[in-house]
Amino acid sequence: MTDEELLRLLEETPPEELTPEQLAALRERLPHSVPLQQAFAQQLRLDQALAAVLGRPTVSVDTIVQRAQRTGRRGWWYAVAGVLVFIAAAGYWYFAREQPPPDVVVVPGKQPDQQTPDPKQPDSSPDAGQVVEAPGADNTPAQSGPVVVAPELPEDMADDEPWAAALRAEGAPPPFVDVCFDDFPVEQSNVGVDELARWFQPIDPGRLRIGLSSRNTFVEGLVKLRAPWTEHAALRMAIHSPQNFRMHVYSGTEGVTLWSQEYAEPGWAAYITTRKAGQPRPETHTLAATDGGLYRRLGRGTVELHYEAGTLTLTRGNVRLLTAPLPSWPTEIYLEGRAAWRGIEMFRVAGLPPAAEPYPLVRRAESPASLPWERRLPRGAKANAQADGSIRLTATDAQEDARVWITRPETGLHEYVFEIEKALPGAGLYLGDHQGKPLVSVGLFREQKNGQPVLDYSTSTAYRDMVSMDDRRRATPYVRDRLWVKLVPGAGTF
Repeated sequence: MTDEELLRLLEETPPEELTPEQLAALRERLPHSVPLQQAFAQQLRLDQALAAVLGRPTVSVDTIVQRAQRTGRRGWWYAVAGVLVFIAAAGYWYFAREQPPPDVVVVPGKQPDQQTPDPKQPDSSPDAGQVVEAPGADNTPAQSGPVVVAPELPEDMADDEPWAAALRAEGAPPPFVDVCFDDFPVEQSNVGVDELARWFQPIDPGRLRIGLSSRNTFVEGLVKLRAPWTEHAALRMAIHSPQNFRMHVYSGTEGVTLWSQEYAEPGWAAYITTRKAGQPRPETHTLAATDGGLYRRLGRGTVELHYEAGTLTLTRGNVRLLTAPLPSWPTEIYLEGRAAWRGIEMFRVAGLPPAAEPYPLVRRAESPASLPWERRLPRGAKANAQADGSIRLTATDAQEDARVWITRPETGLHEYVFEIEKALPGAGLYLGDHQGKPLVSVGLFREQKNGQPVLDYSTSTAYRDMVSMDDRRRATPYVRDRLWVKLVPGAGTF
C-alpha cells in the first residue's frame, strides 16, 4: 500500500477494525514515513487529551512511534558471494526471525493516579526509574505493558550546584533545533580544577587525579557523575585527548558504556552492558554501535548525551553520532580513563534529530533456507534447512573448513545485513571469488584476556579461535549469542 492509501486508511478506519495485513503495512512504513508519523501523532494527541479527562494512563507519542519501529518486521539480505564458513570447528550458525520485544509505555513524572496514601498501608509508590504495572480504569492490570516512571530531582539538591538552575528551570524545554549548536565560550579553554571536582564523586580516591597539564584540566581515574538525570535532561561535554575514556551509564543493572579514543583516529562507540548491583564497572559488553567515522569527519568538539524513550543517543551539533538501547532513565553514570575537559553542563531539551533514512531494500530473504546455496561440506559437516525457514550449519571433527555460499546477483555498491545466532568460535562470514573460495572473512573468536566472544577480520581461513585485542586503542567488537553483521563490499574495500 502507498503512503496515501495508508493515510486514508487511518482517517477512515477505527483502529479495532484494521486487519492484520493493514496493521503489518502500517508497521512496515511507519519508521520511514514522516506523514504517517504525523498522522499517528495527531491521533495520539487527541487520545491523550481524552485520557487526561477520563483518568486513563498517559502514553507519549514518541514512545508509541518508537515501539512501532521496534516491532516492525525485520528481514535479511543474503545476496553475497560468500556467506558462511566453518573452520574445522564444532558449532553452528542459526538464522531466525526476530521476535518483537514486549511493549513498554513511558510515562514522565508520577503515576496518573495520585491518591492520598493510607498511612496504615506500606508505601507502594514506585522509585525513580522503576518498572511497574499500569492499572486500568477498573484497577485491573492494563494490557499496554509496564510503565517506566521518570526520576525526579532530589529534594535536597542545593541551589548552588552547577546543574541546579538548568534542571529546575520552569516551562517547556526548548526544542532540540534551538539548542543543538550551543557550545561553551570560545575563550574557555578548560574547566577550573575546583569546578570540575564539584561534578564528580571519587570512587577510588587513592587512584584519582584531577589537575592541570599544559593548561588543560584533566580527570584520570574512576568517578561518579553527581548531577541527577530527569525528564528532558541532557549532558553537554567538551573533552579532548581521551585515553581509554569510558562512560558507564546505568539503569539498574543494565547499561550502556560509551567509549572514546584518539589513537588511530577520533571516534565513539557504544556497548550494551550488564553489571552486578552497585558495581561501577560492567561485567559484560556487547558492541551496539559506532559513529561510523562521523565524529572524525565532523571534527573534534562538543558532544551531547540524551535519553529518550528507551534509547541513549550521542549527538554532535544536529547530527546523531550513535544510539544504543537503555531500558529506563539513567540512574547512575560513572566515568573512567583519562580526558581533558574544556566544559561540562546539564541542560534541558525536547526531541532529537531525526534518524537517518534507511537505504532502499533490494532483496529480503524471508526464508534463507530456500535460497540456492552451494556447498562444500567435508566429512563431519552438515547444512540443514530448519522448519522455520532458517539454515543450520554444523561441523564436528571436520578436517577441512566447511562452507556454504550464494552467488551475489547485484552489481554496484550494496550493504548486506545478516542476523546470526549461537555461533561458536571458528565460524565466520566471507566474501569469495566466483568459485566460492574465501578471499576476505570476518570471524568469531574469543578475546585472549577475558574469553568474551569478539569479531575480527581475517584474510585466511586458517583455523584459530583466540585473538588478542587492545581496547585502549580501538573499539573491541564484543558480541553475544545473537548479533547483526553488516557487510559493505565495493570499490576494493570490505
